[in-house]
Amino acid sequence: MSRCQFGYVLQMEGEVRRHGYLGRAGLRSVAIDGAPGADKTTLGRFLAWRFNISLIETDLFLLRGTGKYNYCNDELRAVLKSRLMCDTPAIFEGVVALRLLSEFGVAPEFHIHVKCADGELPNSEDWKTYVTEFNPEANSNLILSLSAI
Repeated sequence: MSRCQFGYVLQMEGEVRRHGYLGRAGLRSVAIDGAPGADKTTLGRFLAWRFNISLIETDLFLLRGTGKYNYCNDELRAVLKSRLMCDTPAIFEGVVALRLLSEFGVAPEFHIHVKCADGELPNSEDWKTYVTEFNPEANSNLILSLSAI
C-alpha cells in the first residue's frame, strides 16, 4: 500500500470511528454502498482488517456482461447467512448492497454510503433505479465523500 493510499484509509477510519458504530455491542450487519469507483471495497477491506470482522465483496459474485448488477444470488445468500451466524459483525459491500440485502431479507443495522469524490455518477439505468428505490444517501447512517490525500 502506498503512502497516499494509507493516508486515505486512515482518513476513512477516522470518519467511521468518529461516529462510533462499528464498536457498538450487538452490531451484526453493516452495509457499504455507493457508485462504482467510489472506494467502497477499499473502505470495506480496511474496516474488516482494522476491526477483525468479515467482509463480503459482492463484486466477487457479479455476473459479468449482463449490463446490470446481477449476482449469483444463491451463493451470495449462503455466504451472507454463514457470516451472520458468527459472533462478529459482517460488512456487506457493493454497488447495490441495500437491494441485495433486501432480497435476502436482511436489514443492515448500520449503513455507510460512499459518494464519488469527483461527484460524477454512473449513467446506468440499474444504478438510477437503485437510487430511486432505496435512496441510499438519505437512508444511510454515515455518508463518506473522501478524496485522495
